Amino acid sequence: MKPRKTKTDKAFEQAKKDVLWEWRGYDNEEYERIRSVTEKPISEILQQVFKEIKLDERLKQAEILNVWNCSISSEIREHAHPFGLKNGVLIIEVDSNVWLSELMRFRKQEILARLQAAFGNELIKDLTFRLA
Repeated sequence: MKPRKTKTDKAFEQAKKDVLWEWRGYDNEEYERIRSVTEKPISEILQQVFKEIKLDERLKQAEILNVWNCSISSEIREHAHPFGLKNGVLIIEVDSNVWLSELMRFRKQEILARLQAAFGNELIKDLTFRLA
């Protein structure tokens, strides 16, 4: 059992804090509190940071953009670009109604096949187009 602190013990602790305050010029209590917090491994901290900044999603988007630039014809790339990936559906922004119609009607399957050849059917399941 831990002994109770008496008034003299509390007074001594306060006097000790006062002396340290005068000597250091700042309150060290906050520093001591922070120091007493248990440390975490850097891997745990990095996992949390990566999750917060959504690093996995950003890497996927960068890879999609890279494959887009390599496998899609320059004619299409001039008028359309990937915007984002949501639930397996790649959203592609198009600059005009004419190209929107062209891509939706005639080139959607070709683009989808090329992207699925690079990434597989799980990552990109479908394409959707919208005006930019």
